[in-house]
Amino acid sequence: MEIVDTISISKTGNKKTAAKISLMVLLLLISSQLLQYFKINYQLQSPLIPNSTILLIAEPYIKMAFVFTVACILALLFYFYSRFLLTIIISALSVIFLIVYLYL
Repeated sequence: MEIVDTISISKTGNKKTAAKISLMVLLLLISSQLLQYFKINYQLQSPLIPNSTILLIAEPYIKMAFVFTVACILALLFYFYSRFLLTIIISALSVIFLIVYLYL
């Protein structure tokens, strides 16, 4: 009986660890998108370039950061309710969304 309990604990622990890693990946995605936005703002500061053009260039990064933030909040809610598999799935879908968005 102890072997069965140990196996179920290790499976839950593995899912929890994977969920933590996937949440960290989501936070890295959010921070990378926001850093891109601030980098564009910093590099294009010029009296010759209007602010509307800068916002037009930076708009996709703002949208992606918003999408990833919503996904991260949703994943955190599932994580705190011990739904580790859903947390991993949401994080994986966010990474897939980023890859598809970059190459289309």
